[in-house]
Amino acid sequence: MSDLPLRNKTPLRHHLYCYLEPTVWPGKGLSPVNKVLAVLIALATAAAILESEPVILTGRESVFFIVEAVFTVLFAIEYLLRLWVAGENARYSGIAGRLRYMATPAAIMDFLAILPLLLTTFGTEAFLLRLFRLTRILRVARLGRFSRAFEAISQALHSRRFELMMSAGIAGMLLLFSSTVLYLVE
Repeated sequence: MSDLPLRNKTPLRHHLYCYLEPTVWPGKGLSPVNKVLAVLIALATAAAILESEPVILTGRESVFFIVEAVFTVLFAIEYLLRLWVAGENARYSGIAGRLRYMATPAAIMDFLAILPLLLTTFGTEAFLLRLFRLTRILRVARLGRFSRAFEAISQALHSRRFELMMSAGIAGMLLLFSSTVLYLVE
């Protein structure tokens, strides 16, 4: 994406774009903003894991709700900023470009990170509540956006997809065969 021309109408937007988009960051590694976001993702994931333990949660429900609300607000601000600065990339300029950006896997993952709190405030059915809280763990998947290695792995998997499908098929047949043999032996 960094090979596409950048639009520079707003210096602030361009500056934020450079800080938020890992592929255009001129320095080595992550930008300071993305480092903070990575730490926030790790903390939000840790909070979601801690909240799943009834011994820790009991009596602290309001604290966990406030912590979750703070993380959701921060990630919502980040999502809106990414949506705003996406226009710096010519591919995502204009309304149609922003909608195209919103359909990218990274933007969908960002949206899913803020969705659970929004949905759980509208309904309190126990099963749905637990299901949406579980999706908060998906925030850790957002860390893939900060890694160029993730893109390299994705390209490698795509280039060898046929060999991998064949290997998975053979592994499935071996699993089925060995399970059948084990069942017959018992």
